[in-house]
Amino acid sequence: MVDLPPIEESYDVRATDKKGMGMFATRDIKAGEYVIIEKCGLWRQEGGTKRMSLRNLIENFDALPLETQARILRLHAWYDPRAIVMYRDFLNFLNDDGSRYSLEQSNRYIHLALIFRANNFELYPRHRQRDGTIAPARSGIFIQASRFNHSCDPNVYWNIGLIPGYFLGIATRNIGRDEELTISYITPRPPRQERRADLDTSWGFLCQCDMCMGEDSLYDQQLEEALELQRSVAEQEKTGGIEQYILQEELDRAQQEGVLDEDESFRTRLERRCEIVDELGWLPEQFFSHYDAAVYYNYRVFRLRMQDEDDTETMNRAFMHINEASRTGEEIWGPYDVKTAAARNYRKNMFDGLVKPPEQSEDIF
Repeated sequence: MVDLPPIEESYDVRATDKKGMGMFATRDIKAGEYVIIEKCGLWRQEGGTKRMSLRNLIENFDALPLETQARILRLHAWYDPRAIVMYRDFLNFLNDDGSRYSLEQSNRYIHLALIFRANNFELYPRHRQRDGTIAPARSGIFIQASRFNHSCDPNVYWNIGLIPGYFLGIATRNIGRDEELTISYITPRPPRQERRADLDTSWGFLCQCDMCMGEDSLYDQQLEEALELQRSVAEQEKTGGIEQYILQEELDRAQQEGVLDEDESFRTRLERRCEIVDELGWLPEQFFSHYDAAVYYNYRVFRLRMQDEDDTETMNRAFMHINEASRTGEEIWGPYDVKTAAARNYRKNMFDGLVKPPEQSEDIF
């Protein structure tokens, strides 16, 4: 029995002006609230030939109750002519019992395949199980969650790995009643021409969200800067990590000047990265950005204490960032995810004496 978090009904499905059906808030939703928790409605095994995947999809579909089949067949289908030809060719082959699909059956299953192509999510990749066997990848569709339309600036963050087989949607900001609920089909990145081309190739539409149609280029500029800062920090971690960076920095400074002097450039990059991803509401990057900043400030505290320098401000910054990372991790992945646990344990170690907590400890929780 899966232990699902509590959720209050918060959406319905309505027609939109230009995008077919969509999800809309039926009440005010606060940032961090669960918007939807839905079990996978239909799955398909991946990893074999396309013909095998199609057959597996059909078998799983036929095993569903008729009411569920009808709901799935009402979802949006992407009618790509090339895909239709491919699926029809696959269905022309004899079944295992020597029979052939009728024209009506073929059309029905082609429609199903086009629906699955337009709406599926990866449930999990190919992986090794505890008993040593290899489990093939699976993808699936969620009947209600398939109604989410795309936006390059979504107000809902989705996650499938937190509770296996379930789609979880979390509000990334406060959402007003009757506001459309949107998710991002792709990883946010600039420029808008590349985002729109990716969506056109993979989903068959040109994005017309506010970020792509608006004249203000600030969103793309912020994405560009956030990604550049992310690359900068990642390169540093490849060469020994943030801790090694600080130790080497201080050794160099000590040799040259004989004093401890904080590296303003690196600190500024870390802080700016946090600032931008917070503004963008880019939840996964919010976790990693604040976690990296906490590690940096934590090690700065150690070095300051070794030099008998005042560490109060630096220590407060470390706790601020680790608490933000912990909060964001629980919001995205839940309290038991390995990333969330790492942030929580790091904070615990800080409280247990690796770093003295601020005097007003109640403010950090």
